[in-house]
Amino acid sequence: MQGVIDDVAFDVTFFNGFAMYESASYVLMAPKGAVANNFVVSKKWMDTLPADLQELILTTAKDIVENLQYDYLGQIQDKSWENMKANGVEQLEPSAEFLAVMRQASQTVHDKYLGTDPQAKEIYNDLKEWAEKTK
Repeated sequence: MQGVIDDVAFDVTFFNGFAMYESASYVLMAPKGAVANNFVVSKKWMDTLPADLQELILTTAKDIVENLQYDYLGQIQDKSWENMKANGVEQLEPSAEFLAVMRQASQTVHDKYLGTDPQAKEIYNDLKEWAEKTK
């Protein structure tokens, strides 16, 4: 062992953006957490705007999230993979056994999350439904 990174599990855009391929040659293609994008503005500033501009900002942000972000993120991920492969990165596909162990190990996190807030179950089920559709 030389004390170097042999492999890593990160989002592809993070991995590529920080040029982690310079020190890690493999990426494990195991399921990871969701990437959540947020629009953040000052409430104080927002409250100074006329109602029509507030509505425009909210509807535009919603439109971007619902209709544009996934295509855009997909393009960024594709470009990241192209660059990483050009730099010698290899994708490792996890076995079915590994995925089963991973699912079982993460179940306690799911259970804990579901107990944190009365609305958690609805959000959890929405995310789970979305994840099933995108497989």
